[in-house]
Amino acid sequence: MLRSQLILTFVLATGAALAGCETGSAGAGIEHYVAGRLAMEKENYEAALAELEKAIRADPKLSIAHTAIGDVYRKQGHNQLAGSAYTRACRANPYAFLPHYNLGVTLQLLAEAAETA
Repeated sequence: MLRSQLILTFVLATGAALAGCETGSAGAGIEHYVAGRLAMEKENYEAALAELEKAIRADPKLSIAHTAIGDVYRKQGHNQLAGSAYTRACRANPYAFLPHYNLGVTLQLLAEAAETA
């Protein structure tokens, strides 16, 4: 468990560095993002949302945090909220694959739910 947390932290920090995040509020955003992802791993979704919201307050353009919020909402079955979070992630980084893919999956889930209603 500790090894996976260390690997996740390293990967996320490396990704943030490669994405151009620097010190200051962006660095604080990454710290909250990592804490949120670790809470998600433990299925503590309320704590995850709280940390991810802090990450976005520190860096509103942190698309990975918006994507993670969408992931939490989708795991909880709140597909409308998930779609909104993925849309914000796509706007924050129009070149990121994952939020676009997740938005498509979520829109498909919403369409299927509308058909069965």
